[in-house]
Amino acid sequence: MNEDKKNITLNLNMFTGLCKLGFFTMNTPNGRSDLQFYKTDITDLINGKIVEKSDYTQDYNFVLIPIDKVDLIETIKRSPIFMELASTL
Repeated sequence: MNEDKKNITLNLNMFTGLCKLGFFTMNTPNGRSDLQFYKTDITDLINGKIVEKSDYTQDYNFVLIPIDKVDLIETIKRSPIFMELASTL
């Protein structure tokens, strides 16, 4: 595994896509890799924490840029996977 972690900063559009799909697709030299996100990962991102993910070749650090709370709640409400988290924000 590569020792250098890649930092991925999620903006609102990227976060919206992540919430709709439940995974983030990375293009790697070996092809595409889908990194699965769970409720705890989404909660950590919302709370400003770094979420660490890895595929077979690379480690990643995901962080969410500061986003207005109303926008976060609306994004989560529209998520088919994480919508129940909206009540906890």
